[in-house]
Amino acid sequence: NATGVAVGIYESDAATLIPIATKSKEYTLSSTANNQLDFIAKYVSTAAAVTQGPANAATNFTIDYQ
Repeated sequence: NATGVAVGIYESDAATLIPIATKSKEYTLSSTANNQLDFIAKYVSTAAAVTQGPANAATNFTIDYQ
């Protein structure tokens, strides 16, 4: 398995990393149309040395509708 890598979740701009256990930016939702929330997953290094191999990940998220 790969080492020194993880999967980061980013805002739709693909540049803003959402830190673990923090909220994303707020979205204004429509009450009359479908809403789409876009996020991007990318590999990120977690160590100076990265080794090759399979790098599988899973994540959970919560939508807090107010």
